[in-house]
Amino acid sequence: GEKVLLCSPPGGAAWSAMVKLTSVKHCQLKDVSTQDLNDGGMNTLEDVIRDSGRIYDGMNEESLVTVFRWKLI
Repeated sequence: GEKVLLCSPPGGAAWSAMVKLTSVKHCQLKDVSTQDLNDGGMNTLEDVIRDSGRIYDGMNEESLVTVFRWKLI
């Protein structure tokens, strides 16, 4: 796993963390698992579209996304 620095998106509370990536998955939003949604603090695809739409204009269930899993280091 590669070590990377995660940072907060613009417009919210500022934070950052050094992490070790444990997996990376590229897919359409509609193919993100319920477990991945829950682990990311979301319950539904609509939550992701609503919250991410502030940063990524036009996000929908067909949008390409990347799901990262990591461990804090």
